[in-house]
Amino acid sequence: MNEQKRRSKEEKIAAAWQTVKNMAPPPVYDALRRFAAGFDGTRICEWMAGLWDSAHGGFYYADSARDTDGFLPDLESTSQVLAFLQCNHATEDRNALLPNGIKCKIIDFVNGMQSEEDGYFYHPQWPQGRDKLQTDRYGRDLNSATGLLHVLTADRDGDGIEERQYPKFCTPSGLKCKKHADSDAVCPCLTRERDKRPSDTPKPAKTVHEKPDFSTPESFNAWLERINAEIKNSPGLAAHHTNALSGEILRRGYAPLLLDYLEKIQDEVYAEQCARGERPSGFWAYAASFPLAQSIHKYFAFFNHPQYGRPFRHYREAMTTCIEILLLDAEGKKGLNDLMNQWTSINFIIDNVRKYHPEDVEMLYEMIRSRGVELIENAERNLDAHRLGDGRFVYWLGKSITPLYGVPVSLGLREADVNGHLLVGHYYASVFRALHYPVVPLCTEEDGENFVELLTAGNG
Repeated sequence: MNEQKRRSKEEKIAAAWQTVKNMAPPPVYDALRRFAAGFDGTRICEWMAGLWDSAHGGFYYADSARDTDGFLPDLESTSQVLAFLQCNHATEDRNALLPNGIKCKIIDFVNGMQSEEDGYFYHPQWPQGRDKLQTDRYGRDLNSATGLLHVLTADRDGDGIEERQYPKFCTPSGLKCKKHADSDAVCPCLTRERDKRPSDTPKPAKTVHEKPDFSTPESFNAWLERINAEIKNSPGLAAHHTNALSGEILRRGYAPLLLDYLEKIQDEVYAEQCARGERPSGFWAYAASFPLAQSIHKYFAFFNHPQYGRPFRHYREAMTTCIEILLLDAEGKKGLNDLMNQWTSINFIIDNVRKYHPEDVEMLYEMIRSRGVELIENAERNLDAHRLGDGRFVYWLGKSITPLYGVPVSLGLREADVNGHLLVGHYYASVFRALHYPVVPLCTEEDGENFVELLTAGNG
C-alpha cells in the first residue's frame, strides 16, 4: 500500500476509535485498544491477494498449497477471501470491487466444477461424487459455489452491461440454470435425485457423517434423530454437519422441522434442569461449553432466517450461559472456530431478541457490558495461541489444518490460512458488536483498492 493510502486509512481508523471512546467507559476502551493492537488488516489483505491463481480463477487455502504441485485453488477459500474483504470493510460491495475480467475467471472456475449428474460441485484435485466425500465437504462446496454465483455479475458480451450469472445446471440448493430460471422446470440432474427412494441406495452407517435422506419429512426427521443422538451432551458436530446442508434443507422447506426438533430438546433440557433445582442453560445442552457455542452459531442461521425464523425461547437464561462460555479458558481447544463461536453466538441471540422482543435488548447488552473488561481480556488471551506474530493467524492450534472435511487443502504446516482469517475477522467484529459499540474496522476501502491492484499486477 502506498503512503497516501496508508495515511488515509490511519485517519479513518483514528476517527472510528474516537467514536468508541466517546461511548465506552475508559477501562473498556483501553481493553479494546489492547485487543485490537494485535490485528493487521492491511497485511492480511495483501497476503490473501498473493493466494490468487489467475490461470485457474480461484484462491488457495494457504501458501503451502499455492507453492506445492498437486494442490489447486478451492471454492470455499475463494468465497472466504471475498467475504473477508466485505465483512472487514475493505469494500462495501465485493462484486463492485472486482474488475470484470477477474469476475469472469472466478465464475468459470465455479461452473467448471459442476457435475451434470447431480448438480453438485466437485474439485478436480479431490474425489468426485458424494459417495466419496464427507457430507460437510460437498455441502459446503455447494454453498460456496452458489454463494459466489449469487454475488457476482459479469459482462460476457463486451457491451459494458454486467448481468447476473447462472450455474451450468440447476443446483440441489435451488439456484436455477439460465434455461430454467423463469420456469418451474429443472435440469434432469435434480429430477433424477428427487425420484430416488431410500431403498435405491445402501443404508448408511449411523454416524454424524451419515448422508441425509431428504425424500420425505418423516425420513428427514428420522435422520435428525440419528445424527443428534447426543445433542444434550455434545451438540457441536451435529450442528456443524446440519449447517453444511442448509441450502438443501431450506430449498425443501424442512427448516421448520429442524426448528421444531431443536425446540423440543430445548424444552426437555429446561424442564429437567428445573426439576433438579439447577439454573437452566436455556439451550438444547446442559452446560456452557465450546461445542454448545458452535451449535448456537450454526443453528441460528435457521432461527434468524427471514422466511422460517422464529422467536428463540428462554433467551435470558441463554444469555447467562453465553457469558459463561465467553469466560472459558481456551487452553487445549484446537480451532479458531471455538473462539469465534463464543462471540457470534451472543450476537445471533441479540439479533433474534431485537426482532421478536425488542424491549429486552438493552437488558442483554447490559449483562455483557457489566463484565466488559474481563470478557475482552479473555478474548485477547484466548487468541494469542493462534497469532503468528506478523499480523496473521493460524486456524488450528500448532499448525494449519489438513485434511479439511476429509480432503487435503495444504501441507499442514503452522502457517496462515484463509479459513482462519475469515473466522478471526468475525471474532474481532463480534467483540465490538456484543458490547454495542461501532466496530473499528480492520480494513478500509484503501485495503480493497490495494488488493485489486495486487491481483491485476499479477495479470489478473
